[in-house]
Amino acid sequence: MKKNYFQAVSFCLLCLSLTFRISAQCTFLSQYGNATINNTIPGNVVVITTCQWGGEYAPVTFNVTGAFTFSSSVATDYLTLTNSNNVVVASGLTPLSVGIATTGIYNLHTAASGPPLCLTQNVCRTTQVNVPIPPCTGTPVTGTTSGSQALICPNTSATLTLPGASTGTGLMYQWYSSTVNIAGPYTAIPGATGLNYITSPSASLTTWYQSVITCTNSASNATSAPISVGIAGTTTNSIPYSEGFEGTIVNNQLPNCSWKASNMPITCQTYVSSNINNRVPRTGSKFASFYYLPASNSYFYTNGLKFEAGVTYSASVWYTSEYFGYTNWTDLSIMLGPNQTTLGLNTIASTNGPAASSNYKSLSGTFTVATSGIYYVAIKANSNGACCAQYLSFDDLAITAPCNLNIPNVTFNISSDTICAGQSVNMSVIGATNYLWSTGATTSSIVAYPSTSTTYSVMSTSSLSGCSTVNSAPVEVFPLTPIGIVSSSIDICLGQSALITAFGAITYSWSTGANGPFANVSPLTTTSYSVIGTNAFGCNNQSAITITVNPLPNISALSSKTLVCSGESISLTAQGGVTYQWVSGNNLYFGNPLLIIPQSTAVYSVTGTNNKGCSNTYILVQNVTACSGINTNSFGTNKDLLFPNPNMGVFNLRFNNNLENTIEIADAYGKILFVEKFTVTEHRIDISEFSKGLYIVKISSSGNTETIKMVKE
Repeated sequence: MKKNYFQAVSFCLLCLSLTFRISAQCTFLSQYGNATINNTIPGNVVVITTCQWGGEYAPVTFNVTGAFTFSSSVATDYLTLTNSNNVVVASGLTPLSVGIATTGIYNLHTAASGPPLCLTQNVCRTTQVNVPIPPCTGTPVTGTTSGSQALICPNTSATLTLPGASTGTGLMYQWYSSTVNIAGPYTAIPGATGLNYITSPSASLTTWYQSVITCTNSASNATSAPISVGIAGTTTNSIPYSEGFEGTIVNNQLPNCSWKASNMPITCQTYVSSNINNRVPRTGSKFASFYYLPASNSYFYTNGLKFEAGVTYSASVWYTSEYFGYTNWTDLSIMLGPNQTTLGLNTIASTNGPAASSNYKSLSGTFTVATSGIYYVAIKANSNGACCAQYLSFDDLAITAPCNLNIPNVTFNISSDTICAGQSVNMSVIGATNYLWSTGATTSSIVAYPSTSTTYSVMSTSSLSGCSTVNSAPVEVFPLTPIGIVSSSIDICLGQSALITAFGAITYSWSTGANGPFANVSPLTTTSYSVIGTNAFGCNNQSAITITVNPLPNISALSSKTLVCSGESISLTAQGGVTYQWVSGNNLYFGNPLLIIPQSTAVYSVTGTNNKGCSNTYILVQNVTACSGINTNSFGTNKDLLFPNPNMGVFNLRFNNNLENTIEIADAYGKILFVEKFTVTEHRIDISEFSKGLYIVKISSSGNTETIKMVKE
């Protein structure tokens, strides 16, 4: 401020001295301002600062030739253009049109009226050198419909332009809008007849815009492509939230449409670049500031932020003021409230006195909310309106849920920290909302089957704060001892027993109910026996053995004759086994068939053994008779009463008494099987269908009876 003041005083003194300078012939003896013209592009403008003081001029260097127009900032000024030899090229009231035929330096003089007397003037002017714009022709080019913002806040404006559109005199513009859709219908906007159009701040709906450009010289027109300008909706955010104002585009624009400021842009302001009075960003290039006049409490309010009950939050902001540490900013606070008003605001952090720092300084505090919901953070500054810190700037607002303050309170449970190999361990955790185990599982509980000692961990995360904690537990896995089983025999016969023995552990428990390393078993069928062995760690392992039970052979025996005569040779044949052993009384016999000559009825026991080594016994009774009467016939004198004897079932009877004879045949048990009468002296009888064995033949005639034992082979 002091520097500007001294510059102004010096400038006024210079003006006072120059007031007395006179150049009667306008020789332009002193220079003020200059310009260089490098192109003849229609519409190109070069601005020169000139003064009307007598004798002063502005040199203009033309590097191109063509038609140009000189225009003063005051409509009644008189302009004079001379060449480098001080020869007048053109003069007249503004605007002055000049054709430059030769490149070089020309001198421009401006007077308040003309023709000039080159008298002293005491007011400075600005003069423009313009390249004239030619009149439009044909159908105009619409260019591209462009808006300063495609999305604006409710009740704000956007600037629409037509970059690339035709230039020239005689062009007319009419802007149209539609709130239906891009296809229209479109309605002309009253008063929107310029190349640029600023939309109405009362718009609350997405609106499409286009412009009709008409060339009045050719009576032709063209319509630009539509462009939409949308209305931003309500913005809310979750925590963490930060704002560094880097999304703002122009000064005094809030970060989004849902922010609010109490007195913008008077005491509440935003900037997109650094400015004087220590108005600088902390990070990036953009920031916010409070202005000290008028004395007041001023507020910036964030958009709605979602907070959760039970979570501890931290809010921080960085601030800076003038270089010299002025104390007219009596307080800076971070506050929290249910809406964007001062009603219900509670202080999170405060400077509790003057906010003064030539470098950015942090202000922070922690807080909680009683109920979950949407809240608003306010940055409040108080100015007493005194000298001399004009601005209090702030940047980098941040609201977080620090994890050192929000460690989830979880309970970790494990069924056992020592197990035997092959066993499972159950683990669970409660108190958070999301879980990630070292196994990759994401459930609140898992079942693991570690084969070796392992440490399991789980990260538990609260969805409210986003904070996590890690719990871990080592699980020691004891090995299993291999259990072995041997048996005295794994292949036994029915009725036999086997001794099975286990080894490899300390204690044993058998499936038979026996305990200890030994078990004696007598299975009736093939059976599997298991044993559980426990080692020194208390870990159980199991093994099994199968005892195969082979059935006993089905042994039977037959005699070649069921009834034999004493001293007669017969054979005994056994079947069902592979080898045989015969016993009769105290006699032991081997072989099959067994040839014997029994003298009397006897019992024979045969034991047969099969190819599995299993044996069974069969009892055979061999009947033996003396066979008396077979060779002697007391029935008459004929010795051949019944012949042959033994026979195959067919035999003859011969008589010499010429009487009626009756014959009865009974088995060895006395049961009569055959009866017949005949009177012939010789009779043939056929009992071949009878079984082999001993039969009793009884012959009766006239009171005489003869009994004969007959053997059917």
